[in-house]
Amino acid sequence: VLLVAGTWYALAIWIGGDAFIRKQILWENVTGFVGKDGHGHPHPFYYQVPGFVVGFLPWSPFLVPLAVFLYRQRGQLDARGYLYPLVWFAGVLLFFSVSSQKRTVYMLPAYPAAALLLGWVVRAVNRRLRITATELKQGSEQVVSAASQVSTSSQSLSQGATEQAASLEETSASMEEMASMT
Repeated sequence: VLLVAGTWYALAIWIGGDAFIRKQILWENVTGFVGKDGHGHPHPFYYQVPGFVVGFLPWSPFLVPLAVFLYRQRGQLDARGYLYPLVWFAGVLLFFSVSSQKRTVYMLPAYPAAALLLGWVVRAVNRRLRITATELKQGSEQVVSAASQVSTSSQSLSQGATEQAASLEETSASMEEMASMT
């Protein structure tokens, strides 16, 4: 990372000179981080949390079970390999929460760490429940079949209601015709 970023900054300084150092490094990075006036993205400390939750959809509902799982595993985080992605995620979250200038795109480096952690939780739950791929497939087929039956039933009800309404209209028309004859 340092090699790539360092090379980019070295080339940018070589081409942009002092103007690049003043604008990009000092103004955008240093004064933006500490909160000097003139920057356009000031937000409260907690701003990154809801932004991350929205950005992590559709997996966001699993964040609370993930936190519970990690808390229960707290004595074994390093041994099980959960510590590195947890520190990665927490480091990105804390670093960009402390900064006075916040944008949700700053949290992008945290998504892979959260995905790794969530994947390990799913694997652990799967092992505990011993759900096989075949069982998952059969379960999803049953859900699709039930949804199809509900859809067919609602279409039948809708068609029956339409036929009943047409019959009532015919009866009403017949009654009006008879009333006009008398």
